[in-house]
Amino acid sequence: MHHTQVNGESVKRNNFFLVNPHAITMRADRNISRDGFDVVSDSIRQLAESMAPREDGGSGQISPIIVRPIDKDQLECVAGFRRLAAARYLIDSGICTDYKIKYVVMRLNDAEAALMNLTENMEREDPNPIQIANAIRCLNEDYGMSFKDISVKLKRPASTISNMVNLVSLPKSIQDSVIAGTTTVSAAIELARMPASEQAQAFEVAGSDGAKVTPARVKAAKATTSVDDTTPRPRTTKQVRAYLEGRTPVSALDAAFTKTFLGFLDGTASDREMDDLWDDVLRTAKAAGVSSTVEI
Repeated sequence: MHHTQVNGESVKRNNFFLVNPHAITMRADRNISRDGFDVVSDSIRQLAESMAPREDGGSGQISPIIVRPIDKDQLECVAGFRRLAAARYLIDSGICTDYKIKYVVMRLNDAEAALMNLTENMEREDPNPIQIANAIRCLNEDYGMSFKDISVKLKRPASTISNMVNLVSLPKSIQDSVIAGTTTVSAAIELARMPASEQAQAFEVAGSDGAKVTPARVKAAKATTSVDDTTPRPRTTKQVRAYLEGRTPVSALDAAFTKTFLGFLDGTASDREMDDLWDDVLRTAKAAGVSSTVEI
């Protein structure tokens, strides 16, 4: 297999190649469990320092990245996005303008590449649980892999996979708290088991004193929030926002209502904009023949 068409130098004794990191395609949308690389973070700079050439002339890069051929004369990064970003930084910052990154080539389809990328991110010391959950959902919905197949490939219990994917249905406020580390993953899973109408309130109660939200706190909060659905319960602004941000609009008008109402809550949408929106909703309801206790 010949890959020097992208200026890769074969190092046969170690079964890897060397190439200018800018010659390898790095698509953030392929890296399904991590954000893009528009900004070079401190962690990337620190990684770059560890990968820089040593005084004895050797490379500081320990493990090669994994790439796959996608088009003629083009390779795409599959695993090792942070190392590739760090290698590019070494060149762009002027630290080492002739730096070459180690890589190995594997022939993978889209699903296999996504799975390998997810596996690498799950093995990191600081995986982002919400991005991992979205990656699992992507493998299931976009690539047709069953949760059982995913669990086998990732060597994780099927229950863990199904519990993780449920995190993506939680309100944004809870997801953000999981990312920040102020809510444990197990607590978030406990919240996901609750009715959607009770999740935001239980979360608010569990973290009301500023302490980390744990499963025990969620269970205690559940006892105070799980009441008869026929009993009227005033919602807080935070709960209303969490509800709107967590639902998926079913129409253009629905999306417009959600966006405008959220803007109204934070003060970026005026009373007039809300009045106009209500007029649109009422006209649509009247045209559809929907009866209402409110005179249209």
